[in-house]
Amino acid sequence: MRPDTLRELAEANGVENEPHIKDALATLVIHSTMCKAAGEAAMANGQQNEDGIVTPAYGEGWRQAIPGARMETIPGAGHFPHWEQPEAFVQRLSAFVDGHND
Repeated sequence: MRPDTLRELAEANGVENEPHIKDALATLVIHSTMCKAAGEAAMANGQQNEDGIVTPAYGEGWRQAIPGARMETIPGAGHFPHWEQPEAFVQRLSAFVDGHND
C-alpha cells in the first residue's frame, strides 16, 4: 500500500492520529523511500530474537525489498547490534564503506 493511500483511508475513518496508524504510515514512507534508493545498501541485524522487536526475518524482508541491499547478521546481538556488539558492527560497516571507496 502506498503511504498516501493509507493516509487517505485513515483520514476518511477518523483514525489518522491513532499511534498504530502513525507507525504504519512511517514504515510505509521509509519502505517506499528505501526501495527507490540507488546503489548498494548494507543493513545490520542481530541474530538473536530475544527482544521480539526486529526479527532476522523482518530484516530479510527489507533486504529483499531494497535493490542491491545486503544483510549483515551479527551474532550475540538483537534489536540494537550497534550497541550490543559495537566492534562487530563497526567491522562490518568499515568493510562495506572500504569496499565502496576504491
